[in-house]
Amino acid sequence: MKNAVRIFLMAALLTGAAMGQDPQAPAAKPAEPPNVDKPAGEAYARLSFVEGKAFLQRAADLGFEEVAANMPVAPGDRLATTEGRAEVNVARRMYVRLDHDTKVDFVVLPKTDDPLVRLRQWAGSLYLDVAKIGKEKGLEVLTEDATFYFLDAGVARIDVRENGRTEILVFEGLVEASGEEGSILVKKNQRLAVSGGRFDGRPASFFAAADDAFDRWNEDRQSIVHRPYAERRLPEELEDYESELDASGDWQLSEEFGWVWVPRGLDPDWRPYSWGRWLWLPSGWCWLPYEPWGWATFHYGYWHWGFGLGWHWIPYHVWSPAWVSWWWDPWYYGWAPMSWWGYPGIYVNNRYYGRGWNGDYPYNSRALTVVRKDQLQSPDIRKAALNPEAIRSVGKLSLKSASPTARPEARPGVKVENLGGGRQVILRKDARGSAASPSGTRPEASGRVVRDSAGRAGSPGPAPTGGGSAERRIRSVGGASGYPSSSHISRARVPEGGRNLRSPSSSSGRTTRLAPSRGSSSRPASGRSISSSSSRSSSGGSSSRVSSSRGSSSRSSGPSRSGSSSRSGGSSGRSAGSGGSIRKK
Repeated sequence: MKNAVRIFLMAALLTGAAMGQDPQAPAAKPAEPPNVDKPAGEAYARLSFVEGKAFLQRAADLGFEEVAANMPVAPGDRLATTEGRAEVNVARRMYVRLDHDTKVDFVVLPKTDDPLVRLRQWAGSLYLDVAKIGKEKGLEVLTEDATFYFLDAGVARIDVRENGRTEILVFEGLVEASGEEGSILVKKNQRLAVSGGRFDGRPASFFAAADDAFDRWNEDRQSIVHRPYAERRLPEELEDYESELDASGDWQLSEEFGWVWVPRGLDPDWRPYSWGRWLWLPSGWCWLPYEPWGWATFHYGYWHWGFGLGWHWIPYHVWSPAWVSWWWDPWYYGWAPMSWWGYPGIYVNNRYYGRGWNGDYPYNSRALTVVRKDQLQSPDIRKAALNPEAIRSVGKLSLKSASPTARPEARPGVKVENLGGGRQVILRKDARGSAASPSGTRPEASGRVVRDSAGRAGSPGPAPTGGGSAERRIRSVGGASGYPSSSHISRARVPEGGRNLRSPSSSSGRTTRLAPSRGSSSRPASGRSISSSSSRSSSGGSSSRVSSSRGSSSRSSGPSRSGSSSRSGGSSGRSAGSGGSIRKK
């Protein structure tokens, strides 16, 4: 009897435990992949969207190349648009958007031990969409007229105009503007203009609503990159890619790895690292995927094949130029996606082997891609790849994790790219085989672009001082020149109410002005056009979207050095020179 009771109780306990288990709970995934050497913590941003013409000048080889989505941007690279726009995902939940005829240097990009982002804006218009900032003043934007430090998350637009005037509009957040006269705080729904390093009055309030084509394009991109996703499946470091992957594939449970991602709509013969091309970066050969969702899946994690799943991606939080195993000889290059276990993945006879293989790598593996040596930089690897029989004739293959160290060969001497409207960009090699810059500019000894006599191109050196600017507080900051931040401006010191606070700025003994919003409105900043609450008239050749009274829809166009720089309807089109911003209605 006692034995029967004992058996009944044990059965009840086991049944209860089984009922309490979550049938959808993923299997425990190993915390870190074994036998895998982590790549060095290089800092790269993602060129997440391109529309029209844009060019990238690599700091490493000084050459201009036309950009494509998912192209990596390295510290020191320069991105320039002509008849196009571009978006760069520079850090977690931080986006930089470029209008037509805009030029920006990515001076510093975030690293694992330092989240700082530093940009140098030479011309045109930028939107800074900062949903998350690594630290206070963790985003710096340097211009000839001022340096802007972002104290918190927010949204701002910066316009650098051809007439020597810079304007910032802060839609959300707090930004410190630093110039010759010290620093001033620009708050939500405030705008500030700077000319020659001097503030054109105090920050003025404005109402926000979409006004020009760049404003509307920025809003469209915001709605896409910040769209909600069903459920978090990725590590926290990769949250920017949740909605992008949700739209292009499905999450499935793997007994061994938990949640894995399966892309939709692939060709039957598709394999990882086959649709795209190889780029050379300071860290080595980097894969540029042509799949719109390829940035996360080819730089953060591993591809496996499974029966009933097909090819699927296992997320991993460390960035790599490409998670592949390589093979090469004097005539060929070959690669296959690396498995989670650090071995070259093998897919033969509907079976996947990721924990090692006895013998040479099989030539008929459907994970393998081989190209001739002169085809490694082919614009479409799929067309250059050898078929299995051709691979068999190559000989024995033994793949390893080390990547080739051979750099790409020099490109042709001169190439002319037609940009439309009678404009061209000349891509020319100097004596060292480095590409030069767009026509109308000349390269320095370093290969950087400096201003010509017409001032059409930006200089990487200190901003020109000009007359009366000998006392400018410009300093060298990480290879760029900008005004220093004030230690007296921080989120904790933001004044409340209508008070102005004065405090010593830097060694110059000038005061730092923390100006509150004057006449601010409670209307939400849902759009991007402005209507000033100040009655100041505008000045200078700058264009303006600022009306003379609150709620007025009329536009003023005229000079203004006293207060609010404006965007007037007088510039409905783009200026002919480089660096102008569009004003389409």
